[in-house]
Amino acid sequence: MIRLATFNVENLFDRPKIINEEDTAKNSKLLKAADQLQKELAKTAYDHAAIEALLLELKGYVTIRVDRGKFFKGTSRTKVGASGKADWEGAIEFTRARFSEGQRQNTAQLIKSLAADVMCLIEVEGRQALLDFMREYIKPVAQRLDRNMLIDSPIDPRGIDVAVAWKRAELGHIRSNCYDRRLVNGKSLTVWSRDCLEVELLLASGQSLWILANHFKSKMGGDPPSARDKRLAQSQRLVEILTTRYNLAQDFVVVMGDLNDVPDSQPLAPLKALGGLHDVFDVAGTPADDRWTYYYGRAPVAQRRTQIDYILVSEALRSKVSNVQVHRRGMSAVAEGKIPGLEPFPGMNSWKNAASDHAAVTADLDGLSLPS
Repeated sequence: MIRLATFNVENLFDRPKIINEEDTAKNSKLLKAADQLQKELAKTAYDHAAIEALLLELKGYVTIRVDRGKFFKGTSRTKVGASGKADWEGAIEFTRARFSEGQRQNTAQLIKSLAADVMCLIEVEGRQALLDFMREYIKPVAQRLDRNMLIDSPIDPRGIDVAVAWKRAELGHIRSNCYDRRLVNGKSLTVWSRDCLEVELLLASGQSLWILANHFKSKMGGDPPSARDKRLAQSQRLVEILTTRYNLAQDFVVVMGDLNDVPDSQPLAPLKALGGLHDVFDVAGTPADDRWTYYYGRAPVAQRRTQIDYILVSEALRSKVSNVQVHRRGMSAVAEGKIPGLEPFPGMNSWKNAASDHAAVTADLDGLSLPS
């Protein structure tokens, strides 16, 4: 038996301070300001007042790294001296917020409780961070997922990547799709928000298990049409990958991750309509009201508990799926007592020390095994 898991860890050691505020409305406002600053810095002629106002709004959340030329006026770090992008080279850097020891311990406790053999990890800030976390916080060694694959995506400068971690199996082929493009109003834009990472694991039988790790565009900022359009494009591209590279009737393929939308949404419709790909909740007959993996505190009461995290399996794996579970004890909403009847891990009492704002999902694949 192989146990699969997917979990959005909200980073392991630190994350950008700009997305680490409890107030999601504040997060959205800051991210919009950062996006506007990026656009202003890309212009050939600068509006100094606009850039300086954005830098003031983002004080404490971003800094400007200057690699060549001159950006600021004199010794100032608030006044712009460059006349346009040709005057300098550099980038916006996001200030990091360190996690508490308690939060890292609770994240480790949740991961260990899953007892997964193969895991999709969302929002990992780098391969070294993942290695360090496993070595420092997952003990004994037998519980670690000590092999992993992560592509440091060039798309999201905040360091929000997707990873696949596993035990023992040899690594076969890997493929990053981070450079996929789409055309929107005559402009070439990236498809993925981070990546669709394809990892081939070689099983004890000699067969291949393909893991496709995904993190779709978020609803941050009120889920504007551009975000919904991007999730739709991501679904469409994922369907293309699944239908052109794999035979879902024969190949062992698993799509896992945070798709940031509900099953009956228009952006996820292409995936739902794809024959040969199945949500493990459907396979297991999990009741609709017990599939939720995220709690939207600002939504109407009836819409607060939603499924946005998924394990989807190919037709070849459908008959092997068993023991599908949602693991919610590490969620910030549970820690804060917002979910009656659910108890958090001991000592977890706030979003500041919760493992994540997401639940984890696990599913077993019977009849398959990793090499011993």
